[in-house]
Amino acid sequence: MTARAGVATVSRPHEAKELPNVFTFALDAMPWVHHCRHNVSPRVNGRVVLATLGQWLTAGRRFSRVAPFASTATRLYVARTGHSLSAGFLTYWKKHNGPVVLGAPISEVVVEGNGDGSGRRYPLQWFENGRLEYHPEAVHTRYAFELGLLGLHALRAGVGP
Repeated sequence: MTARAGVATVSRPHEAKELPNVFTFALDAMPWVHHCRHNVSPRVNGRVVLATLGQWLTAGRRFSRVAPFASTATRLYVARTGHSLSAGFLTYWKKHNGPVVLGAPISEVVVEGNGDGSGRRYPLQWFENGRLEYHPEAVHTRYAFELGLLGLHALRAGVGP
């Protein structure tokens, strides 16, 4: 995570639980925040990295890949995952250090519930490290696109190593 990804991006800490570090499998007090989980990685000189909650929470789901296309200023194709970004999802991803915070897309935009208990369904897109949601009720505010509360959902569900 870089200096550009802070409280405004990943939220405040929710809870620290003693869980296995996904890199060392030693029990560490890993901080969970509302949107993600952190791990200390020996692969990057002990730096804190984001856990791949998007991949953990979608394990077993199969998202159809899109046919490759040449990326433009308004559409980005990610060959590694076979998925793309466009419109407001791409704009948010670019403005909020998406490659580091969210990782690559692992789905196209889908409409589904986000687990907030309201029963509402939202256009959302899954990424390696998280989920980005479009909230049309907030269309003219800075909250139109928000990170999903995956850290909180995963913590409550006991998802991840």
